[in-house]
Amino acid sequence: MYQHLLKEYSTVILRGIAEKRGDSIQIRVSEIIPVDDAFARLGSGIVIDIELDKTPKESLVKLKEMLLKHKGGSPVYLNAISKDGGSERFVLKNYLVSMTNGILNDLTKIFPVENILILAK
Repeated sequence: MYQHLLKEYSTVILRGIAEKRGDSIQIRVSEIIPVDDAFARLGSGIVIDIELDKTPKESLVKLKEMLLKHKGGSPVYLNAISKDGGSERFVLKNYLVSMTNGILNDLTKIFPVENILILAK
């Protein structure tokens, strides 16, 4: 079933149950996910940290355009972080997105990768 994914030097994600047997751990694998498919299969939404005093207005315009480009069914949340460190989270109800590698690539062109959090299913 997953044999085609198990090639030398390929990277995959294993989903399963870990069991301790004596001094060793054994993993009973229930699913193998190619890394290229992991974002779409395992992600359920996106959180973006926006530092209000450091984020240029142009970045927010680019964000809106990018969200429209990647329409789908997953929510996007903005953490608006003020200069004093306080924050408020907003749900972008009108901008549901498709969880693809493309949206992640586009987001990292606008915001630093450390400001982007993928929510897991």
